[in-house]
Amino acid sequence: TLESGCKFDVSTISGRGSYELVRYGSLSGSVADVTLLTPDAPMNEYTLVHNAQDKTLSLDITGMAVWSWNTKAKNGLWQNGVVENSPLLGRALDGFLPGDMLSITSGATITLVGELAPSVLSINSAKTVTLSVNKKTPGCLVGEGCVRISGTGKVTLNDGNSYSGGTFIESGSVNAKGATSFGSGAITISGGVLNLASKAVANDIVVQGDVLIKGGKKFAGNVTLMG
Repeated sequence: TLESGCKFDVSTISGRGSYELVRYGSLSGSVADVTLLTPDAPMNEYTLVHNAQDKTLSLDITGMAVWSWNTKAKNGLWQNGVVENSPLLGRALDGFLPGDMLSITSGATITLVGELAPSVLSINSAKTVTLSVNKKTPGCLVGEGCVRISGTGKVTLNDGNSYSGGTFIESGSVNAKGATSFGSGAITISGGVLNLASKAVANDIVVQGDVLIKGGKKFAGNVTLMG
């Protein structure tokens, strides 16, 4: 018997998808009185779904998912909606989707497939991280998200990006593969090295610390010094 007023602790379930919580024989009271105990600061929307015919209560989670690049994968494909054999680790059942977050903490060569729109791409590695594309399955970073780079490694961003949320460089060495490697937003650098690689990069650059910017022969943007 499922009684109204019962509580389900779903605070450890964060992956986007549908999860069956319970099958009941009989129901006492109203499902509206069932309480879901969700994470303190949920990034996703948690919805309790009652199927009276099957006598089940399920949890539907929608919204953003958080992914991390498998540290054992030295190379691989980053693409939307792929779960099987994906180098992305996470709990969502439907693979990476626009608005999700991706964290990279190891060295890897990552091939972008299709238009990828992370809310945040975080790269914090002591090794070399290269975002690349190929002609057969071209890919790029799009949307309103941002790229955040830290660590002591070397990061190379592919050309052909249009993301607008900006690029934030705290440390490491960051290299442009082409004129649109940094999308359309500003580049904010507070540490490390920014190598424009003599590409016609037109993003505005905001300098907030002791940094090195090189390869700016064809640079077409503006530079603002802060502090």
